[in-house]
Amino acid sequence: MIKGAFCTSISMVLLFVATAYGQPSIQNLDGIWSDGSQMTITGGSFGSKNPAAPFLWDPVDGVPAYSGLSQGDAVPVQGDGDCPDCPWPNRLYTYKVEYYESGAGVRVPGKAVYRLNKSGGFQGLNLDLSGAGTIMYVNWWTMATKNLYDQGNGIVVNKLLRAWSTPDGTDGRTSWEVRMTMRKISDGSGGLESTNQYYAGQQGVLQDNKWSNIEATVFNQNISGSGGGKLTLDVDNHRWMNTGNDLASFKGPYDWIQAIGSSPHDASRYADGTYVYMGDIYVDNTVARVMAGDASTYSACTHKEIQIPVEWSNGEIVFSANTGSFSDGEPVYFYVINADNQVNETGWELTQEPVPGPGRPGQPEIN
Repeated sequence: MIKGAFCTSISMVLLFVATAYGQPSIQNLDGIWSDGSQMTITGGSFGSKNPAAPFLWDPVDGVPAYSGLSQGDAVPVQGDGDCPDCPWPNRLYTYKVEYYESGAGVRVPGKAVYRLNKSGGFQGLNLDLSGAGTIMYVNWWTMATKNLYDQGNGIVVNKLLRAWSTPDGTDGRTSWEVRMTMRKISDGSGGLESTNQYYAGQQGVLQDNKWSNIEATVFNQNISGSGGGKLTLDVDNHRWMNTGNDLASFKGPYDWIQAIGSSPHDASRYADGTYVYMGDIYVDNTVARVMAGDASTYSACTHKEIQIPVEWSNGEIVFSANTGSFSDGEPVYFYVINADNQVNETGWELTQEPVPGPGRPGQPEIN
């Protein structure tokens, strides 16, 4: 297996241009579907993405700063003072984040993930957003060995992700919790005002010992450029949360990740053996992305793996393949989502038959 590598884009600010791209269309896909190999999609209405690379891509496995780590080692962060190239600025509080590369908790055999004992994770990542239309998009995989909401010792409010507008959260906070509730805090005349929104029947969204893909998006101002902002949440491509454009009164933009992982209000209510795993964390300041899915239409996909763009133009995208947990020979379909959040609803199917392609003797041609 070719291991991935940690990357972060150099540019810190996304310049928003109100350009309508329409629905993307894929005309061809070329390359080798192998982890880390370079592939090219050609078509139209892909829009622009500058820089092409995501703000942060942390596959855990293959991160250069982790090259000396082995099973159970504590994962370093920039705040330690001796790891400037580490992906994350700080740990969530002082909890240990373990490097976990073998055992029942891995998502892909031979590929490391993070392991948290009841509580832990990272914080302090700043996308440094400014201006209208700014977006925070976070895509990651997670799994828990036991129910994180209620194990019989009392309900636990566990935040999987927190996005704040300032490092201390004084101007505004949002959080996505295990129960898939959302807490919004706005700055009103009386100070911080907390509003909870609960979405019925969502306690079972995260299943014990099952990896799930989470996509959380903060639209600091909606894409059309008018009105307020909104927050959305998708788990395994199912939309569980859409607040509507009701963030107009909130200060922002929300551009600080102040928690990702497991942040329970009372970890003592968890039984021993409660572990949370996470990996393949992708953070960006745009919704423009390339996805590989398991169904011929985007809406029908239940398994998606985000791809890592290297070059991006309106008619061509070059990306580094991220095969994730797709099995060899499993049907795979490709999708382009542009900055307007438009997607080709019908996927481009990957052809995996070993037919020699021009200039690549013995290599499979994808078309």
